Parts: sequence; C-alpha cells; structure tokens
Amino acid sequence: MAYLDSLELSQRPPHVFIFGGVALYQKALSDVERLRGLVVTRVWKEYMCDRFFPLVDSLRYPIVYVSKTYSQGDVPFDFVYYANAQMLAKGEQCFQHEILFRYPLHQEMQYLNIIQDLIQNGNKKSDRTGVGEKKCYFVM
Repeated sequence: MAYLDSLELSQRPPHVFIFGGVALYQKALSDVERLRGLVVTRVWKEYMCDRFFPLVDSLRYPIVYVSKTYSQGDVPFDFVYYANAQMLAKGEQCFQHEILFRYPLHQEMQYLNIIQDLIQNGNKKSDRTGVGEKKCYFVM
C-alpha cells in the first residue's frame, strides 16, 4: 500500500490484485477510501489450514454479484463480487460492467490458471507448518 501511495497518480495501476497474507488483506479491507471492491474466490470444500481470509463486513462491502459455480476436479468454487457501499451510495461504478461476465478470461480465472501451473510445475520446498509449499520464478 505504501508503494502505491509513493507513485504519482498517473503512474498508479487502475486495478490491483492483492495476494495475502491475512495482515495484508485486513489492511486492504480497512482502506474504505480506496478499495472499490473485492473479487473473492469462494471454495466450497473444507481444508485443514491455520489462516483464513478475514470476514468481509457486508455493510461496508455488500455482495453485488455471484458467478456460476465452477469446479476443478472435486473442488467447486465461485466468484463473489463485493462493492464499496459508500461508493455505491454516491453512484460511483465499482467494477467495469463487462468484468462481471467475461469468464474464463476474467483476471481471477487467469490467476487460477497461474496457480494451477504452479501446483503442477512448481518446485517443492519445506515450510514452517510441515505442509510444504511450491515456488516458481516465472509463469507464462
């Protein structure tokens, strides 16, 4: 966030995707002045994990769209769009209209393709939890 603040207005990207940790997500969710909306992948399968995406305050960010349900193997998922309630009240557009209907070319689907490539082709590395992680330096 500090990096974005350091850029001249003309140099700032129009959209920023944030890939956590929890503290980074919480910081972004608290920035009501700039956060126009969220696109969250909702996974309909339980996993054992020690970190979770923070709960979204539905008064600050109401749901404005839910995609159809997709699946990857036995893992069903959908995309939930939350919009900034203050910006909606002012009549501001939180998402480009066409972004809601451009599957599978939507940025989130591109992200999921990158993650799938990482899972299939990444180099395994041990981590603090013992679960392990995968890494790669370039995804095409």
